[in-house]
Amino acid sequence: MSDATERPERDPTRAPLRGRRVWTLGILSSLLVGATTPAVAQGPVFAGVPVARLLSGHIETSHVRMPGGLLGGRAVGLVDATLSELLRLLVDFPSYGSLLPLDAVRVVDRSHGRARLSTAGSLPSLGHFDATLAVAIEGHPDGKHTLALTSESATFDALAVHIEARKSPGGVRSMIAIDLGVAVHGASPRRLASSASAISTSVVTRIRRVLREHHRAHPGSP
Repeated sequence: MSDATERPERDPTRAPLRGRRVWTLGILSSLLVGATTPAVAQGPVFAGVPVARLLSGHIETSHVRMPGGLLGGRAVGLVDATLSELLRLLVDFPSYGSLLPLDAVRVVDRSHGRARLSTAGSLPSLGHFDATLAVAIEGHPDGKHTLALTSESATFDALAVHIEARKSPGGVRSMIAIDLGVAVHGASPRRLASSASAISTSVVTRIRRVLREHHRAHPGSP
């Protein structure tokens, strides 16, 4: 899949996000090593996604089977930001409180490509929850970058989030796919997956808004 005529959306000014810690930049640098080959919208996550619809701003949703057999919801969209900007936001874990349905996020520990988060929040039909999430960050030879968040302990059976990011077909913007799965004893997996699709879609929308606001707040920054 390719689109050599891709054009940036309005307000294409690029500006790095401020206030990130040194460890965040270290993780970002490790992700970008060897990523000079342009990525294309192909692979298990993005294969079959109608690029024209993404370029028009549409967010594609579906149900997916996640590792461990967990049924989840997927949202795929285009972000008007470079891949490095998107990754910088994705590894800024404290910001997850404004991206995911979380009321509180605390980084318990972190190391190269790994982190552990203590979180609290709420989900439709579930109410309040607490969860400790293990995070694994990885860059891949084909240009994609993944973040896997898995519950180590939680007030429900299981929670998993898989985020994949790569350059858009024309290389101007970025593509992101968010898979979210949750398991609760006695609850319908398909109903939970439908709720997860809606949540994943809202996360893509929030990521777009956060990056757009930073672009507007810091015009002309390198």
